[in-house]
Amino acid sequence: MLRIFILVLIILLSLPLKAEWEFVSQNIYGSKTFVNFDKIKRGYIRKNYVYYISLVNYSQSSPYRETLDKMGMNSSLQELNIDCSSMSLRMLSMNYYSEFFAKGKQTKVPKIPKGWIKPPSDSYGYNSMTKICNFDK
Repeated sequence: MLRIFILVLIILLSLPLKAEWEFVSQNIYGSKTFVNFDKIKRGYIRKNYVYYISLVNYSQSSPYRETLDKMGMNSSLQELNIDCSSMSLRMLSMNYYSEFFAKGKQTKVPKIPKGWIKPPSDSYGYNSMTKICNFDK
């Protein structure tokens, strides 16, 4: 448990100010997900675990656009953990930003759901997970 905590802490501290974000997927509303593949980390104990940071730019046609506008949010950074053997995902942390590409005013999401989720195999989330799990440095 301590090793996982240290790994997560290292990932958070190693987040660069200018990351090389690569496009990974886009949902049906046009929101785009990016990942810095240079910062992907594999678990030391559980090799099937992958830790990474995801950047999402929310589209103007998002069904949550009205809520996002009220809160002044256009993008988010999410620290995520994938179990590549079960294709499950859990969020470790999340911050919203007032501008695209995680710029502008930052708002930390205080309560993150603790459980694992398994996106449907035909979803853009699953598509992103597949690309990340198959990535080999």
